[in-house]
Amino acid sequence: MPSNFTPLLPSTPAFRSNLVRASAFNHNYLRDTFTLTTWLSIGAFLQVLLLFLPIRPTYTAAPVLVLLSWQVVDHLFMIVGIKEDIYQKRALKAKYTALYPDENGGFAKGEKRGTAPGGQRVVLGPLAPGYTAIANYAQEMMKELDAKAEEYRLLSFNFYANSGAHTTGSDLMTIYYFKDMEYVHKFANSEVHRNGWDWFNKHTKQYPHLGIMHELYQVPAGKWENIYINQEPILFATAQHRITDEDGSKKWASGIVDARGRLKASQVRLGLEEGEDAIGDNNAKGGSI
Repeated sequence: MPSNFTPLLPSTPAFRSNLVRASAFNHNYLRDTFTLTTWLSIGAFLQVLLLFLPIRPTYTAAPVLVLLSWQVVDHLFMIVGIKEDIYQKRALKAKYTALYPDENGGFAKGEKRGTAPGGQRVVLGPLAPGYTAIANYAQEMMKELDAKAEEYRLLSFNFYANSGAHTTGSDLMTIYYFKDMEYVHKFANSEVHRNGWDWFNKHTKQYPHLGIMHELYQVPAGKWENIYINQEPILFATAQHRITDEDGSKKWASGIVDARGRLKASQVRLGLEEGEDAIGDNNAKGGSI
């Protein structure tokens, strides 16, 4: 892969699916449906039901003790290194930045890109009337994008919940990165997106508790930068780019490169536009960020 910088992740022949973490998203969404008090009450109720079983009352505490003991031992194993730390398994122990490679995998200049956050908030979450339908449409859209990433020039999408506004029932958001605004509109006019949009418009009055949103940003080339330190790749760092390798084969490449040296300062990372000579200036104004 021709490059002026040091890539930290290898290119792959296939697009790495963004749907593999959908199960984690669904798990967290279900947990966020009710408050902590409600979940504790549900657990206490189930515990009380055990008292009606033909067993010694002292045995009713066994499930809680076993689960709690396992969690403590499991985390101790991760702390001392007996078991792999699941919280750090995806983290890149490095200072890195995510650039936009050209069609051959090099990093000569910046590229403009489209970013489209989309979200929703639903009272009662998956238990709300109409939620299953709108969730299924959203799932079909994500499957379409994931399966046709090259056609739609999809770079990545990430799932998030707004945990700072509500104690439960958080707003859900998916952030999509596209190569250009043209492909955002192409997907918006696709059959799978129109189906979901038409369904929502048809049922707005029937399900007034269902809310959706989107924001759309077109970022000019050379007007963006990022930095990550000992961080699992998230947001634009998860982007995958279709390139032609030296042997002529088509591959998907990560834009993650070592951010030490020439790329250590924010001003330098912003100076990747063609014609600017900021690359290589280790003493860029503002220092290392």
